[in-house]
Amino acid sequence: MRLCFQIPIASHENRLLDEGAETFLKEDIVVLQNIPTIVVFTKYDKLVNHMAVQNKTDPDTAAKEYLQEYCIDPIAKLTGSTHLSCVAVSSNAGHERGRSKLIELTHEKVTAAFGSQLGALSSASVVTQMAQRVSPSLKIEGSIAIGKQRYWRAPTDYTVLECLAAVHTDIVRVWNFNDPSQLLSSNDFREIMTSLIWTVGTSSGRSTPVVLPSVAGPALSKRVHGAFDVHHKFMAYIVHLVHVLEVLFALMAIDNGKKLTRGAISSALNAYYHSATRRDADIQIKGFDNETLRNAVLEKIVSLIRTSPIDEDANINALKSVSREDLERGEWYVDVDTSERRERLASLTNLINDLNIQFKKEGDIDVLTKIITFQRTALQLTPPGHQERVVSLVHLANSLHKRFRMEGTMEDLTEIITLWRAALQLTPQGHPRRVVNLVNFADSLYERFKKEGGMEDLEEIVTLRRAALQFTPPGHPGRFLSLVNLSNSLHERFIKGGTLADLDEIIAFRRAASECTAPTPSDQCMSLLNLADSLREKYQRLGMDADLAEAIKYARAASVRCPVEQDASCRDCVASCVELKAKKSRVSAPTVEAIDSGVEPSGIKQMVRNIIAEITQTLPLRLLNTYTGALCDRDAQISCFQDSAQYDELSSTYDSPECEQSVRKTVSKYFGYTTLSHRWGVGEPLLRNIQGNSVYDLDGGEGFAKLQNFCALTLRHGYRWAWSDTCCIDKDSSSELQEAIGSMFSWYRNSALTIVHLSDVSGTTSFADSIWFKRGWTLQELLASPRVLFYTQDWSLYMSRTSPNHKLDDTILTELQEATGIGELQLKNFSPGVFDARSKLQWASTRHTTRAEDVAYSLFGIFQVSLPVIYGETTQGALGRLLAEIVSQSGDVSVLDWVGEASPFHSYFPASLAPYQAAPRIPPVLSEPSKTNDVDLGKKHKLYNALAQLQSPRFLGRRLVLPCIVHRVIRVKLLATSSTTSHYDYEIIASGLVPLKLTLSHPLQEGSGTLADLPYALVRPCDPNLLHLLARSDIPGRLLEWLGQPFNALLLRSLLHNEYRRIASDCLINASIEDLGTVVNIQWRNLEIV
Repeated sequence: MRLCFQIPIASHENRLLDEGAETFLKEDIVVLQNIPTIVVFTKYDKLVNHMAVQNKTDPDTAAKEYLQEYCIDPIAKLTGSTHLSCVAVSSNAGHERGRSKLIELTHEKVTAAFGSQLGALSSASVVTQMAQRVSPSLKIEGSIAIGKQRYWRAPTDYTVLECLAAVHTDIVRVWNFNDPSQLLSSNDFREIMTSLIWTVGTSSGRSTPVVLPSVAGPALSKRVHGAFDVHHKFMAYIVHLVHVLEVLFALMAIDNGKKLTRGAISSALNAYYHSATRRDADIQIKGFDNETLRNAVLEKIVSLIRTSPIDEDANINALKSVSREDLERGEWYVDVDTSERRERLASLTNLINDLNIQFKKEGDIDVLTKIITFQRTALQLTPPGHQERVVSLVHLANSLHKRFRMEGTMEDLTEIITLWRAALQLTPQGHPRRVVNLVNFADSLYERFKKEGGMEDLEEIVTLRRAALQFTPPGHPGRFLSLVNLSNSLHERFIKGGTLADLDEIIAFRRAASECTAPTPSDQCMSLLNLADSLREKYQRLGMDADLAEAIKYARAASVRCPVEQDASCRDCVASCVELKAKKSRVSAPTVEAIDSGVEPSGIKQMVRNIIAEITQTLPLRLLNTYTGALCDRDAQISCFQDSAQYDELSSTYDSPECEQSVRKTVSKYFGYTTLSHRWGVGEPLLRNIQGNSVYDLDGGEGFAKLQNFCALTLRHGYRWAWSDTCCIDKDSSSELQEAIGSMFSWYRNSALTIVHLSDVSGTTSFADSIWFKRGWTLQELLASPRVLFYTQDWSLYMSRTSPNHKLDDTILTELQEATGIGELQLKNFSPGVFDARSKLQWASTRHTTRAEDVAYSLFGIFQVSLPVIYGETTQGALGRLLAEIVSQSGDVSVLDWVGEASPFHSYFPASLAPYQAAPRIPPVLSEPSKTNDVDLGKKHKLYNALAQLQSPRFLGRRLVLPCIVHRVIRVKLLATSSTTSHYDYEIIASGLVPLKLTLSHPLQEGSGTLADLPYALVRPCDPNLLHLLARSDIPGRLLEWLGQPFNALLLRSLLHNEYRRIASDCLINASIEDLGTVVNIQWRNLEIV
């Protein structure tokens, strides 16, 4: 025996012994007489450190002297013994010698005391014999003496359960079993011990509650009220506990001191329960009436404890007959009498049923915990091998699983697995419940696998799933689920490093599952998706095109009637397969067939169809169904929707204003589509290549791979429909081409997302140099699309920017402005129309198209004009018609402000868009007070009224009627000429203007004289919108001042029939008014220019 005391340090005001220890050493020294005892002083390192702090010359010697004076001598004096062995120890490094001395001293003491009985000693046998010499009665008396001041109170202060819990702990500690799992301190063992006092009656018949587990609560207390009084319970519990521990100790001594198991404890319990000692103790306790005298109770307990069950021959034989399997059993079991067991099970079953009803109503986890406690007790009362035990195991496992779902504790899950394992072992082959137990056992193991990832669990899961599959032959309603579960478990193993054999088996099981009748459409869809994923994984391992083709087939089959909640999974699956196919330009998929329900629409269905018709009218003529790869016209698009789960849901709703809004939202979302913006490359798929096929079935190199990647990205972003200008327009039909070009701006504007593929931009280069910014059609696509994402040549996001809209991404937006010359506001929120035409023409002036006419056609949507598309006409003709329409609609004469070669279509227009690269002249802002106050007010108003009555510039046939101010040329003088460049430099003098110089590519007629001598005029086009641009105060005066500002003049040559033709110049003709006073006398004229 070791008595441990912490070394006191005087300056720290520590005591060596408390009052309880002093009393024990003075009064109960008899306890030490039969036990080899060592006094151990702990915290020796602190004493040595203390001496060092006190500046002792030799701290170790000083510590030894202190130990002798303040520790060893006082204990010797107190006990009156000088033969106690003492040792000082510390757990810290540097004090190993003290610990070694303690071990040597212990072995020496025990050997000296018991060597004659043991012969050759082992460490286990030494400890065993030492414990056997400890009197249980003395241990109980010591426990009660130590704890009586704390919990030996009337029930009004402490409950019987609280008292017994403390006594239980003290008694278990006395025996010092090798119990690392704390089984003897567990609630299970305490409940079993409580059950042993069930049959102990009372002679007084007074009504007091029975001793029950603390979770029993009022319900069970009411059932057994009046069974026992306090002292009978207390006595029975202590006596039975000590005797059980005695039997257990004898059993473990036979087993050479191994760790405790539930099987060993249960064997000891069973042996004691059937012993005469237990029955005699119950009889004596029942007949004991001195419950009011504490000492009498204690004396009775001690006397009963001293009657050892180990002395019975029956018990000795019972212990010898305990098998190794019983000792290693991992579950509890108490074999009580059949009549008592049935009575108790009936009571427990009633209680559990009541609590289950309460739990279903309230969902209170405390109630569930009570259920679990009583189910454990019921399990302990069920014999091994009996079918009732399987039921008890299953019920307890199910309740623990409910609690696991609520709390998620691994302790519960571990117990669940143990219970299912035991239930499966007790369920014979061919029993109807075996497949259920197999599945539940596997499911519980899978719960643990998900949390811990143990491969041993996974291997066992696979084995259990295989066994379960044997119980569900083809045609069995549970076969689908068995196939799915087994294939999923095999897939987990494959992910963890399985072989291709695993993958082949997975595919075989999943293919078999796809042929079964699934419980729900969702299950069927997921089964097909899983099969597609497995085939895709096999393709990635082996590269067999047939596997990928089959994967796409099953993925598309899943998407045909995909439930709404699995739509994203379907998209991802199809997209993953298509992306792989696109890399090799090989894909496989069937077409979608439109389904006509044949039902006459009415009510809500008619409303749905009306909304569908309205929304689809705004869609492109054809769209690619990215789930299937089929090209669908509007009828096919509508048929796809009518065959969808969304349509079924809408058709079952009720007609109301809110319903209409919901329908409109659902339909709009379903028909959301993406558009592709790209530079056409080699081998782009056309309508004739796609129609009647699927983009996923076709080979064709780079162009088809681009289209397939575009469809895959569309799926990734959550959209079913996609539009590409390569294959979604019938370019052989002039009428369809006309409609497409006229509608293209709105198609991009209405798209949910525009995906821009920059085939010449890698992950490290800026997109500013991409050819995409030089193409004509891409300007419309950029401006029209509200949401744009840029992708590089490998279909990764540009700059890895994951913002949902690159037009709103500050970093990319800055680059866009630099690359296009377009302002932030216009990029973010462009409005089409003929206003600010000069800026729009400037944006397009550096772009090119494959077909020359498309330079103009690509701008129809930007200017929102509707003109015929006439492929085969000249570039100048197409551009001239566009510019003429702009001028006619807007009156914007800035379109006429250019330098360069004139168009053969009309002399007032340039031959190309290149001249518009120069920024338009910005009129000066008039902020100073008017300098025309001295001009006659009547003349000012006359000038203003003349301007206000002018019509906008307009075209009559091929003639431009242009309101303008005319300055007739009165002198032309050649200043220089260049034979190499064919340029002519002239000095021009016109009426009312300062003389000016200009350079032309064509010679002029020289001379001077009257206005009629020369056929030239410098004109200033009039913008009728000018009046709206001037400040409201003193508009006539402001107009006069504005007209006095320098302006860009146009040089005209008069022809017959009062017609004029513009002479193109090689530089701007910057003209200035010679005398501001003459401005008031100018006249507006309408010239016809050809």
